Amino acid sequence: MAKKSKGKKDHIEINLFWVVFAIFFVFLVVWIFRRLSTGHSVNMGDVSQYMVVPSKFDEDPVLGDINKAKFLVFEYSDFACPVCQRFRVKEFPVIKEYVLKHGGAWVGKYFVAVPSHKIVAEPAMVVATCVKLVAGNSVYWQFSQKVYEGLYNNKIPTIPLDKYYSYLVKLAELPFEQESAVNECLDKYGGDPSKIYSQSQAFVEKEIGDTLLPAGYNGIKKPVKLKQVGLGTPMFVVCTSLIDNQCRGYPILGYKQADEFISVIEKVVNSKR
Repeated sequence: MAKKSKGKKDHIEINLFWVVFAIFFVFLVVWIFRRLSTGHSVNMGDVSQYMVVPSKFDEDPVLGDINKAKFLVFEYSDFACPVCQRFRVKEFPVIKEYVLKHGGAWVGKYFVAVPSHKIVAEPAMVVATCVKLVAGNSVYWQFSQKVYEGLYNNKIPTIPLDKYYSYLVKLAELPFEQESAVNECLDKYGGDPSKIYSQSQAFVEKEIGDTLLPAGYNGIKKPVKLKQVGLGTPMFVVCTSLIDNQCRGYPILGYKQADEFISVIEKVVNSKR
């Protein structure tokens, strides 16, 4: 009888061990998942090997005060890109509030990575540029958000190109004088509205295509040119200072949730202190 009691006791101890192990394992999995989902696990790699982005802000739409900004976020985006649309609708409002609240600035740059997006993205890019030139940055950001939201929610109709331009101009809801000025701006490009589109593509490819992703970025063992990884959208660069008229910044490739995006901004800012 004594032997049976001892065997039963050993059995209970073994079961207790596996129960404790199972609980520990569950907590470990939950902890790892939460770290990943909140962006705290972002591997920053060697932050001294930042990308370099020329600081040509004169033609770019800017959100915030570029001259007093504590940090800058460059956005390379495409109006027709579904992932860009989702980012602008779902994540951007929260990130925008954080950037402005913490003294940052957001710089918009056009880039169409997929040729089939051209027919939708190109007119939107041209109209948005004219809206910015005529009505300023504030109106530009309101207009661009309307376009992203309209395309994301399938509220912008599929119509002939000439009517599409007119539709977009009306979407901006400008006073008569400014609307007329935007139409004059569009006429400036004549039959070649792709001028802005073509210039933007060449500029982006030259601007960041040959720059290096740092060793350690998302597991990369050695620096690699961004164009070898692939120039896609959305794509972002976060930086904190200008050196020799260039912004040395950390890349964010693809869609990121707001909390993860903000976590990267904080890590870049803290790394420069």
